[in-house]
Amino acid sequence: EKSREALRVLSGAHDGPPTELLPVGNRPLLFYPLELLEQAGFGEVLVLAVGETAAKEAKARFAEHSGPVRVEVAAVPDDTDTADALREVAHRITADHFVLMSGNLITDVSLAAMAATHRTHGSLLTVCLAPRRFGTETKPGKAPKEVDYVGLDALGQRLLFSAHSDAVVKDLRLRRSILAQAQQMVIHTDLLNTHLYMFSRSVLDLLERNTNITSVTAHLLPYLVRRQYLRNPVAAAADGAGAGDPEEAASEIRDSFNGSLARVVRDPPEVACSVFMADEKRYCVAIDSVRTYLEVNREVASSADAGHLSGYEFSEKHDNVVAASTTTGNKTTIGPGCIVGENTMLGDKTSVKRSVIGRDCSIANGVKVTNSVILDHAVIAPGVQLHGCVVGENAVIGEKANLRDCTVAPFCTVDADSEHRETTLTINDSEDKK
Repeated sequence: EKSREALRVLSGAHDGPPTELLPVGNRPLLFYPLELLEQAGFGEVLVLAVGETAAKEAKARFAEHSGPVRVEVAAVPDDTDTADALREVAHRITADHFVLMSGNLITDVSLAAMAATHRTHGSLLTVCLAPRRFGTETKPGKAPKEVDYVGLDALGQRLLFSAHSDAVVKDLRLRRSILAQAQQMVIHTDLLNTHLYMFSRSVLDLLERNTNITSVTAHLLPYLVRRQYLRNPVAAAADGAGAGDPEEAASEIRDSFNGSLARVVRDPPEVACSVFMADEKRYCVAIDSVRTYLEVNREVASSADAGHLSGYEFSEKHDNVVAASTTTGNKTTIGPGCIVGENTMLGDKTSVKRSVIGRDCSIANGVKVTNSVILDHAVIAPGVQLHGCVVGENAVIGEKANLRDCTVAPFCTVDADSEHRETTLTINDSEDKK
């Protein structure tokens, strides 16, 4: 909870850019899923932004993107949940099948392979699951926190149950009818629901008929899972999602998502809600907290982890990325696994280890930055020590301040000679001291 709230503070809460536009490796987070779609051959992407302010910010950022895909940003009303947002733009989706994904996902999974699974099983829905990359908070005798409870059949091909730990108070409630028909269910807490989905277009008709479904994950997903156990669950939804050879389906990904494949389904497919399991070698993380934000930044800055997703060429000698316009003082060191942005100045005897520093930052003499992320235009005074911290845009850290595992909000000023541990510092904290 605290880590999620800190991420909202970092993005400027309601007045700043959406979390999906925070920089990861000095590039907007939303660029990563966009590039995944580009690589899969998609020509058009519709970005749904909640509110006009978020839409305006997204359009400005996409103006910086020069990829081949055509990006259109559509604003949906404030406080609109995911299924409501999908309902708002349903009339603009004409393909027989479509991809819906969260803007906070960084992954290199194969969409072609996922499409093969979707079409081979003739599914209404295919959800991408991945091994959870980072551990979760657990205590002996207590249920794990911040996990997905995922129920799969014995073969791991069909989704039988899905719930987030936030929605599970004391017990997991499973329907007897599901258990009776499935015969065997394996409950996982070590898998991540990536919020990467492939849908049959008939799901949009279902949303139009069921306006009480407002959330894709909390409402639509469980609803479709339950429908698997109705007689002929997808007869009304047969829209060309035939069962075929996986290799053939993979090769036809572009045509199928443009709606050019037309197959007649005479019998309902065996699986209505399929699972695509991301390979363990693939990178797959959803940024939903400051903790994951820090971890993903560090891994994107590492050529040994997710550096291939960063879009940068790493120095062969130093194994880092330092902009040509960066200036460094005497005896300053920038270690492996670091990214330093344009026009940033580093003073004398400053040390940067396993960290990402944004553009136009001023880092004074004798500063030590370790396992941290510093966003654009931040000012770090002499003698500051940062360890495991995220410093927001335009923040100012006073001389000889010592911060460990802290989040500093944009435009916040941290007092000189102060020490902080495991806390979130905001502008209000600064003003209260004045």
